[in-house]
Amino acid sequence: MRRHVIYVALFSILYNIPRFFEYEQAEICVGFNETRHVYHMSAFGGNTVYRVVYTNVLYFVVMLGGPLLSLALLGT
Repeated sequence: MRRHVIYVALFSILYNIPRFFEYEQAEICVGFNETRHVYHMSAFGGNTVYRVVYTNVLYFVVMLGGPLLSLALLGT
């Protein structure tokens, strides 16, 4: 049982690592001698292939397919 919790925790960390590289920090000038830190989409986060695979396909598999599959297997 304890091993399964470790597997879920490791999978969650590995699944969310790409999120740290989606945005990059930048400074913009908002007035005289005043700057503000903002976050812009990085080249990695704006990549169309990444967007389709990570945010659509993997989201569907992990958030919808995984729980439904586990319910089907555990419910029998």
